[in-house]
Amino acid sequence: MEGKLAIVGTDSTASMTGKHNGCIRSLEELLQRPLQWVVCLLHTNELPLRHVFAALDGATSGPDTFAGPIGKKIQGPVTSWPVTQFKQVFVPISYFPKLPSHVIDDLSTDQYYAYKICLAIITGNCDDDLQYLEVGPVVHSRWLTLGCRILRYYVSLDEPPQNLEILVNFCLPVYFPTWFEIKLYNQLTHGSKLFFNLIKRINSLTNQDLRQVAQNVVQRNGYFGHPESILIAMLEDDDQAVRDKSVNHVLSLRKNDTSVRLFHLPTLNLEADTYYKLADLEICQQQPPAVRHLSDSEIEDCRMEPLILHHPCHNQTVERHVKLVTEASAQVTGFERRDGLIRQKIRSRKLLKKFDTKMQFS
Repeated sequence: MEGKLAIVGTDSTASMTGKHNGCIRSLEELLQRPLQWVVCLLHTNELPLRHVFAALDGATSGPDTFAGPIGKKIQGPVTSWPVTQFKQVFVPISYFPKLPSHVIDDLSTDQYYAYKICLAIITGNCDDDLQYLEVGPVVHSRWLTLGCRILRYYVSLDEPPQNLEILVNFCLPVYFPTWFEIKLYNQLTHGSKLFFNLIKRINSLTNQDLRQVAQNVVQRNGYFGHPESILIAMLEDDDQAVRDKSVNHVLSLRKNDTSVRLFHLPTLNLEADTYYKLADLEICQQQPPAVRHLSDSEIEDCRMEPLILHHPCHNQTVERHVKLVTEASAQVTGFERRDGLIRQKIRSRKLLKKFDTKMQFS
């Protein structure tokens, strides 16, 4: 199995994840072997925000516009919005991860802005540098910028409307902590644990209607709640007893690797107290495709040492490179010239950091 395709990363659109005619299913039938479904966890995290925003403010009115009052207000340059004595929002320290410097250095401008505006509302202090930073435009494919604009609009109002407060109290304890946690612990082996943490945060919402909306969304998109993903996470768990359980289960499933299985999303146990109880492991038909290349002895080794798989649980890097290739195609023609431009841009970004404030520059 070594050297063969074993893992496929996609978004959660039906064209990719359809269990009969989706892209991954078609690829499995072509190769005549199962593949590990890695449906971008950042996309999974965006979906509850999309549905909660629609429930509170209404549907979209165009490719980059909203019909509701909040959606209309959060468009345009944010630097023209004043910063007022906004209401501080308490978020438990365990909810919001503290990012190390090397992770912050890897953030884009909008991602860095998101981290800073979250901390500003939690601490109640929005500094001048943050006030005059611009945010990316409203685009329905970029929900991070929508979250940033929601928070920036909030700090510009002395008395925000109730629905805006509800949105802020969803973004701060649910959407953004999960986003940065995925960024911090981005390995495939962490996927089910991160998904479980998202569910825990949703379950903690006091607004019952919004909690139900968000729970329905994660139930429909529980790819990292599938036993195949859970077993991989268990092989990496710090608890040896959990790893032992996973090793025993994976080895027993190896006897069933005879055909391409039909991938079914499980019914999730949203009240589970740990990630490996999100779904019934007994419904798993075959071993996780991501570990099919490992020998029995290598699987046995996971009893003593956690499994290491160098594959992300999100597809952000792919999206960045698609954007880079698109930009290069618009500037130059020919394979060699485009390749040279792409390589030079990547090298330049590593050598020349982007400074957003004077403090960073000094």
